[in-house]
Amino acid sequence: GNINLSELGTSQELWFLPLTRLAYTPNEVFSFQVGYDKNFIGAGRRSLFLSDYGKPMPFGQIRAQFWHMEYSVNYQFLSENYNGQKRSKYVTSHYLSWDILPWLNLGIFEAVVFQPKDTLLNRGYDVEYLNPFVFYRPQEYSMGSSDNVVIGAALKASIKNTIIYAQVVLDEFLLSEIRARSGWWANKFGFQLGVSGFFDLGLSWLSYRIESNLVRPYTFSHLTPLQVYGNNGSPLAHPYGSNFSEILIELNWRKRINGKLKLSFFGSYGIQGVDINGLNYGSDIYQPYINRPNDYGNFIGQGIQQNFLRTNTRASYNISHKGYLHAFVELQTQYLKIDEFRGLRVIPMVGLRSYLWNDYRNY
Repeated sequence: GNINLSELGTSQELWFLPLTRLAYTPNEVFSFQVGYDKNFIGAGRRSLFLSDYGKPMPFGQIRAQFWHMEYSVNYQFLSENYNGQKRSKYVTSHYLSWDILPWLNLGIFEAVVFQPKDTLLNRGYDVEYLNPFVFYRPQEYSMGSSDNVVIGAALKASIKNTIIYAQVVLDEFLLSEIRARSGWWANKFGFQLGVSGFFDLGLSWLSYRIESNLVRPYTFSHLTPLQVYGNNGSPLAHPYGSNFSEILIELNWRKRINGKLKLSFFGSYGIQGVDINGLNYGSDIYQPYINRPNDYGNFIGQGIQQNFLRTNTRASYNISHKGYLHAFVELQTQYLKIDEFRGLRVIPMVGLRSYLWNDYRNY
């Protein structure tokens, strides 16, 4: 979720994530992967489809490239703490990426969250969802199941040094309720719109990104943790879950030739509504949506509205190409406003680090 009051205190954590994956490419069409890792779908800093902010999981993946298309299928093995027990659940998702024009890409996404049918017997994957070409929503209806299906579409346009991209994700909705602007609780969807690119300043480069994300209340949620679009207590898509709107900006500068010095800035501002008096206002995807206060009149930021601002300013210098080792100084700030409460945390850092993998903490 978002910044909360407990984050303004101090805490100590020690964690270790043994991430790994194996890949096999038998020909120029097919590629196969298995591993224990995280995956990401999209052109943005955030993703409303599948994000790498959450916790890793075992997975298997099939990719096929043909004509102007790439088709991928993910089989993900997830788990949740439910009623004091570790319980399994699964996600099958597929994503079709189609280069309609040399500069225009269309993406189609679909995922289904499901659990073993019996509480006493773990049957594993339903064979219906092993089919890499089936559409999950009709399959779900034909099975008479209560599985959670999420669908979405993406567009990306590359024009010279600029990329304009968008995502829309749909959990549930009724077109008649959207047209009526009734704020019906089950109109669960989200949008992303962003632009990224770079400027050639002669002796240096300046890259940028401006991105907005908004997700309506109760999106990605369901009746139990075994049906929500999340893994081990964390969302699979945007790290804030739902019932929020956000705008972020990124700037990165470095010299063009032998540029060892890099300056970076990240800023994120937004609002999110949190729960009141034990009622679910739609921000925590792990809360069952049956505990909602209203069927109609729902809106982004409902509940107790919190405004948040996060910034991260960093200067790093490459001191060794072996291991991509950098020395850095960094300043993180977090500001939170809830009603009359104001909270500000400032964290200066100096150190050495290696950028062998994505390890951003901007949420």
